[in-house]
Amino acid sequence: MKKLAGQYGFTVVEKAVTNGTEMVAAANLIAKDIDIYYAIQDNTVASYFAAILDVFNKSKIPVLATNNVFSNAGGLISQGTTDYNIGYRSGEIAAEILLKGKKTK
Repeated sequence: MKKLAGQYGFTVVEKAVTNGTEMVAAANLIAKDIDIYYAIQDNTVASYFAAILDVFNKSKIPVLATNNVFSNAGGLISQGTTDYNIGYRSGEIAAEILLKGKKTK
C-alpha cells in the first residue's frame, strides 16, 4: 500500500502497536491526521473494532475494511474476502502440500 500511495495521491500514516489498548490510543492520535481508516484483517483489529470505530466515528472519519465482518459491525464499506473464504482457501493450500506433495516457496 505504501508503495502505491504516491502514485494515487495519498499518504499512508502508520503507528506501530503491540496490543489492543495501544491500538485504540494510536487511533486517537492519528484521528486528526487522516481522511480515512483502512481496517486490515487482523485479530487485534477485530477484537477492538468497536472501540476503534467509536474513535473514528466521533472524528467523522470513514472506516473502510478488508472484509464484511467490519462493515457488518459499522464500517462504511468492505472489499475483499470473508473469514470463511480465507479458511477454505487455507485448507485447499494445505491439502495441496500435504496430500499432493506440492513444494512451498
